Amino acid sequence: MKKIFTLAAIALFTLASCSDDDATSTTPDTSNVLVKKRIDTDEDGEQFISTYQYSGNKIATVDHNDGSNEIYTYTGENLTKVDWYEDGVLVQKDVFTYNSDNKVATFISYNYNEDPQYNGADKYTYTYNANGTVTVVEAYGDHTEQNSIYQTATATLVNGNLVSYTGSQYSAVYTFDDKNAPFKNVQNYQNYVLSDLEGGLNNELSYTYTSNGYDENSQYVYEYNEAGFPVKVTETDDFGDVYVTQYIYE
Repeated sequence: MKKIFTLAAIALFTLASCSDDDATSTTPDTSNVLVKKRIDTDEDGEQFISTYQYSGNKIATVDHNDGSNEIYTYTGENLTKVDWYEDGVLVQKDVFTYNSDNKVATFISYNYNEDPQYNGADKYTYTYNANGTVTVVEAYGDHTEQNSIYQTATATLVNGNLVSYTGSQYSAVYTFDDKNAPFKNVQNYQNYVLSDLEGGLNNELSYTYTSNGYDENSQYVYEYNEAGFPVKVTETDDFGDVYVTQYIYE
């Protein structure tokens, strides 16, 4: 699963006067905080560095230190396509469509491979339920149609966070803190949550994945800046492997 992206209350009080006047307090505007660089370090010390460029609060491009990159395309305010390249060669294309409420209706990820027999596509169709959950139908096929159903699942979001995803083939449960997720200010961010089937407006504290009796777990520890955004995340999995992610903001 690609891993790529409630507003935490932030109270930073400032003494505004050196006279006898009462002190005043201000809450800084954090709505324009955007990730400039992300540095992922694995258990062997290898680093994967991602650099983000924006148009307003929309991601325009992401460049990586291994020569890969992504280009984002919008129709109006909605993200409609992401092209993934490795050394200039298209390897994946993600396409979004929307319903009349401007919520993502379908997400299709097309894979491109040197061997045509592996050039398949995965499709996710979203139905928004009256109780606030989202029904997700996962299907697969070729580049023309994706009619083979893998599973139907229920995504439960609470305060903008995907807290559980329950399907016939696998399920996942997440817990969150009350601080700001690194990419919460990005346009269309909730669409990334649904396409990745992970994430939210806050930060994951734990993750449990279950499939056919197999469990996988991770725990996360954060260091935050003054605005309540994480600058360092340490993930520890079931095997004791440790992964560190650092965020640098504009």
